[in-house]
Amino acid sequence: MSMNLLAVHDQITAKLKELPQEVYETAPPEDKRLLFDSSGMLMPYMVVQHSDMYPLGSGGGITGAKYDVAQGYCLVICVGPTERSVRQVADLVRDKLTGFSPSDAGELRFAGGSTEYATPESKQNRYTTELGFIFPVNTSW
Repeated sequence: MSMNLLAVHDQITAKLKELPQEVYETAPPEDKRLLFDSSGMLMPYMVVQHSDMYPLGSGGGITGAKYDVAQGYCLVICVGPTERSVRQVADLVRDKLTGFSPSDAGELRFAGGSTEYATPESKQNRYTTELGFIFPVNTSW
């Protein structure tokens, strides 16, 4: 049976959608489609970006390249109107994904990359924190 990496990505995205914030894949929509509260404050949201898998190390298995373990990676970008709101969402994401095991993949491990920065060129200032996760996958099971 061939492993379907897209199904793994879909399961990770679905896990994030268990949280109360909006989740977008690859990039957020244009501003007019984002959610704002009654006072006009941007509601925190997440953007998940998935990578393809890549080989681990230089050695391969004796049964052939198709059966070598590889590594997948996803990046979750938390966006909000304040540093504190972004940190709160990042904590939720870290807790939700660390240790999660999609079908056909191993446990997600937090890989770091958490930094806060502002994007003052936005109409409303936005803060962003990026969280990386790695997980083992196999091309065939």
